[in-house]
Amino acid sequence: MLEVTDLAVWYPTRGVAVTELSFSASDGQILLLTGRNGCGTSTALAAIAADLPAGSRRQGTVTLDGVDVSGAHPDDLNGVIATVGDADPARSLRIGDLLHLDRAAPRHATAIPPEQIAAELGLDAHLDDRVADATRSLRARAMLAAGLTAGPRLLLADQPLAPMESPWRDVAARLLRAHADAGMTIVWAEHHLTHALAVADQVMELVRPGDHLPGRRTAERTGPAEPAWQWRPRTVPWTPLQQVATALGIAGPGADDVDHLHRALEPLLGAGRRRPPAHRDTGQLTLALNDHDKLLVRDDQMLRLACATGEQAATVYDEFTLANAFTLAPTQPNRTLADICRVQDRRAGLPKGSTWATIQDAWPHLRARDVLARHSSGEQALITALLDLRAGTTVPLLDVGQSLDGWTRDRLIDQIAAEQRAGRTVVWITTDAEELPEAERVVVTDGEQISADGRATAIADRLPYPPRLAAACAPRRIMTAAEAIAGAEIATTRTEEAS
Repeated sequence: MLEVTDLAVWYPTRGVAVTELSFSASDGQILLLTGRNGCGTSTALAAIAADLPAGSRRQGTVTLDGVDVSGAHPDDLNGVIATVGDADPARSLRIGDLLHLDRAAPRHATAIPPEQIAAELGLDAHLDDRVADATRSLRARAMLAAGLTAGPRLLLADQPLAPMESPWRDVAARLLRAHADAGMTIVWAEHHLTHALAVADQVMELVRPGDHLPGRRTAERTGPAEPAWQWRPRTVPWTPLQQVATALGIAGPGADDVDHLHRALEPLLGAGRRRPPAHRDTGQLTLALNDHDKLLVRDDQMLRLACATGEQAATVYDEFTLANAFTLAPTQPNRTLADICRVQDRRAGLPKGSTWATIQDAWPHLRARDVLARHSSGEQALITALLDLRAGTTVPLLDVGQSLDGWTRDRLIDQIAAEQRAGRTVVWITTDAEELPEAERVVVTDGEQISADGRATAIADRLPYPPRLAAACAPRRIMTAAEAIAGAEIATTRTEEAS
């Protein structure tokens, strides 16, 4: 059992990152830590693993199975605590080296044989690939497999789903659940809640001091952990599955599980198949997808290019950027935000201070004197996207939602909408099926050809992967919580009238 009491962390570059954090996780339990970008979930895991940057200060106690490990050296925790995160292993290693498939049995037996874990995560064909050559998704799956096959008593998982495509997120969540059921204690920091909530036992929402919600005078505070099926977000958006389950009174453990929700919705929605007419938008701007395909889009439109893999998405982004001669804001990780914004104002011919004002409006906690590289991965992704939005009239964004929590992603989409009203066209290239239902227009492509073009509901059968709510509502073509709730309410009303 893990017990964390009054944990506080101070960074020399950013000050207090976590304060007065207490929680516990029992054997065989998954505790999910979530919140807005920068709230301290990754810092909490690093503090538990005694892996904080030099110069950091930590207070509080960390106890594992009754033993105080607060002052332990990371080397003393090998085999006891394993961390799965975004940190790159030695890039000269092969993926097979990370999994140690040829070593003796781990200290604690794993729920699933290592070879099976590798196969389920799609690694068996890549064991000889170098880590340096792997895609972000492949590397993330390899790191997760390495953590699971090590058989630790405590697994700390830091945003493992972010780099993965939707099907691999389902597999990863299921493997984490299987190992928890076999007795492993798992503390999991995650922003992609649609997949994580279905397998978590407890959820703790971390809140930074001073976080306010619209319409509230008092700041939010971190509360105790709650059962996953009872937890309702305060500082981040509800998932579509949560919205539907709550609106229809579907409660109890498993309410966030796709199969459970499907069984509950099937008698309400029926087996009919609604087929909205497909459509193609045509507009005033012609963009080259590659050297032979072109897209007609409105000059104020946000277009989603949906790809099946991260490798395809990166190829599409490179070809799309090259074919249209886009000039994006340069990344300057070692400069302060104030310097970066001043350069961007000059490059784009904008009034002094306007770029910083845009960033501050989207993310008020940022400070102009801070260096970009000192921010969390989500904050860096948001800042880079906001800078790109100011760089030209047509802006491509590559999987920008991977590192963002739902609240921050909504702020970015609000800013994109404002830029659209100013006449900018945004092309969002993504592998995340959960980002497609609300999109105005989706183009499915593998970089070589376009296989579908229209609204997500109109081209549902051609999407690389179905969103989880769509799977719960199958075979009806329903992709948003509003559609599912409305359909169920209409069906209920008709049943009552007929009786």
